Amino acid sequence: MKSSISRYLSIIALVGMGLLIFKAWRGVKSPPPLAPSPPITIEKVLVCPCYTRLTYPSQEELMENVQRVVSITDTLIGAYKAARSNTLLLKFPHFKVVIFPELTEIVIAKGKLPFLKKGNLITVRGLIINHPRYGLEIVLKRPEDLVVGVTA
Repeated sequence: MKSSISRYLSIIALVGMGLLIFKAWRGVKSPPPLAPSPPITIEKVLVCPCYTRLTYPSQEELMENVQRVVSITDTLIGAYKAARSNTLLLKFPHFKVVIFPELTEIVIAKGKLPFLKKGNLITVRGLIINHPRYGLEIVLKRPEDLVVGVTA
């Protein structure tokens, strides 16, 4: 008799919990459906592989391609590594390439650092921006976008 009473009490408890959960679930309002986002216009940015290739670009050519993904082959003027931030800076005649610390370690590990010498031919691919303080620059995003001596 005790086992049947405990069985009935268990069933009643489970049904009661189910009803409480169902009632709580019905009381929760579902969020309104998402409205479609407004269209995004990307002004002059082109997505790879539709990038412009520039070899020894002039200042005017670079300015025409601001906010575009470009592949630039040019002669390196110098490579500098900031002591405090470990940021690597590559200077070219009319622009700079910025390589932040996370990527600097990868570039060093891939053995490209010894080839970053003045006068070497370097190819860099990325979005060229006109920074208000630092001028024309490309912030390197992937180690594959820095190639020594050949066109990317």
